[in-house]
Amino acid sequence: MLKFSRYKLLGVLLLALASVIYTLPNLWSEQTRENVLKAVPWLPAAIVPHKAIPLGLDLQGGVHLLMEADSASIIRNRALVLQQEVRRVLRDNNIPVIGGIGIQGRTVQVRVAESANRETAQTRLRELSQPIGNPMLGQTSGRTLVVEEPEPRLFRLTITDEEVRDQMSRVMGQSIEVVRRRIDPDGIREPNIQ
Repeated sequence: MLKFSRYKLLGVLLLALASVIYTLPNLWSEQTRENVLKAVPWLPAAIVPHKAIPLGLDLQGGVHLLMEADSASIIRNRALVLQQEVRRVLRDNNIPVIGGIGIQGRTVQVRVAESANRETAQTRLRELSQPIGNPMLGQTSGRTLVVEEPEPRLFRLTITDEEVRDQMSRVMGQSIEVVRRRIDPDGIREPNIQ
């Protein structure tokens, strides 16, 4: 038969009693917890059980999801799309190039082979630069590209900061919409998504 020391048994019982006393505030309202603290002003607040265990977002019924758009990959993808657009425009207008179409950061660079095609290339490449916003309503905030010709027949198309910001806001808007559709596919819960 097992035999326990009275001191060990008393210690276990006191520990169990203290655990029950310190978990009681989780069952009380905020007002009851404040009243308990006020009822014994001579005891230090650290000894009086008056704090409830703070619940995390998952237990409170909410979720905190933080997503961040990677601007470097957005710029890289936009530069690759721009490179394909430049290739298509030059091919459609039968304009030969020297050395291919290169990408450096947010700049696409191309050298036209013949001087006779310079004007056509300049006109067609400038058409790739579109206004950002809605030009029909007069709400434009810049252009998507800056087209420069630092040397004769060498064209540099640089993606503007306004275009990067516009692309970032579009990506964030699409991400928020995807999260909204996954959280509330029926549209009846009214989640707060920012």
